[in-house]
Amino acid sequence: MQDAKVVDELTELQMQLIYTTDVSNDTKKIREEIMPNLMKSNSFKLTNEGLVETENDPLEDILHPDAAEERMEKMEESMKRMLDMQKQGSDIFFSGFAQMKRSPFFYDMSNWFVPFYMQHPDIAEHVDKLEGFHLLEIAMLRGPFCNSDKYSFLIAFQQMLHQLPENIVQMMKRGEVSPSGMEEVPKEERTNPAYIRRSYLMDMYRFFMLFPNNKSLYNPYVPQNREEQFAGLFITSALFLHTPMDERKPSLVKLLKKRKLERAFEQLMMSIPREMHDVNYYLWKGDFERALELDPENERALAGHARNRFKAKDYEGALEAYEHLLLNYPEKRNYMLNKAVCQVSMEDYEEAQKVLYQLNYEHPEDMNVAHVLAWSLTSDGKMEQAEGLYQQLMAQENPNPADFLNYGYSLWLQGRINKAAEQLRKYAKAEMEQGASAELPLDEAWLQMRGIKETDIRMMKALVMMG
Repeated sequence: MQDAKVVDELTELQMQLIYTTDVSNDTKKIREEIMPNLMKSNSFKLTNEGLVETENDPLEDILHPDAAEERMEKMEESMKRMLDMQKQGSDIFFSGFAQMKRSPFFYDMSNWFVPFYMQHPDIAEHVDKLEGFHLLEIAMLRGPFCNSDKYSFLIAFQQMLHQLPENIVQMMKRGEVSPSGMEEVPKEERTNPAYIRRSYLMDMYRFFMLFPNNKSLYNPYVPQNREEQFAGLFITSALFLHTPMDERKPSLVKLLKKRKLERAFEQLMMSIPREMHDVNYYLWKGDFERALELDPENERALAGHARNRFKAKDYEGALEAYEHLLLNYPEKRNYMLNKAVCQVSMEDYEEAQKVLYQLNYEHPEDMNVAHVLAWSLTSDGKMEQAEGLYQQLMAQENPNPADFLNYGYSLWLQGRINKAAEQLRKYAKAEMEQGASAELPLDEAWLQMRGIKETDIRMMKALVMMG
């Protein structure tokens, strides 16, 4: 294990296993963020007769002359995102090919692992029907898919060929166009050990997850106990403890956190030897107090400590931490704003407003500052001064629901009952859209401190519900 090359290979293998098994996150990103742009940008539609090319709308060309170019740019951007994901190691093709593994070809266990070659006897009938598609053959042999996906694509492509428009078929035969995603991978990349290993990892993952009789097999990708997120986190094995592999764990910690694989992250953290428990280790764990013991000036530790104090409603402790941060980073607007939020929570409105007015003057476009300043003025009984800020906040395209509530309080305290009910109704609606209950949550203690009686609160709730 002292060989640096072996350590590099094992680390790379571990990272590839994480990428290839975390398919759900990649599939979600492709489905929700990438595919909508691709679908909007294409010039074909699927009908009962197959794929039909759509005609350009002449009116669209007149009204929006740049629309076609913009669609093309979005499509290229989406394709680039997918290719970037693939280069990082993400398995971007799994969800697309999962439904193509039902062919009789995949009833044979060995076919999931055999390297792709056009002369495979089980695909001979499909290859014969694709005679003349030389570009497709080249793309299959040198394209970006793993072996089993190449077999899937070839079989599926032959079956859907009759649904393609004839002009597209002829263009493909002439080599003028190839199926999306089938671009040739350079030889130096195809022969790279990491590329070959990733291809076989994808083949193996597909076999264990999609093979018709996989229930009868031990599945290394399915956790055997609740503590594991997936069984492939081999770097946590005792075999690698106190070896050079320990030094590679921090880079894997970052990857697991980025991909939000929490249980795997915890599993890896537990395997890091005590002597490696440095500031970063405690920052990853969220133990900011312990990190500050090791480095009292660490910015991330101080900011995390301040957030923890605020969540615990220790506003004084949070304020102290933000003031410490501002001594080192006086230009950071976020720390100034959070300091003011602490002061508002402590009802030190005068000091909070000094900070907030300065921020609002320097950054009039910052709606977070306007939000806190408006609430500070409302809490301080300065409703008329807060009015202009609320108007600015309400004019936003998607106002913060909390501003409906705060503005409702402000109007209520001014005796403008119907207007207040209107804002509170907007707040209740926004909250219900986010899954909250139909009951209007009001800060009754805060209201009663400002002269609103319990009976008035019940009446306002009824008025809001009536609307």
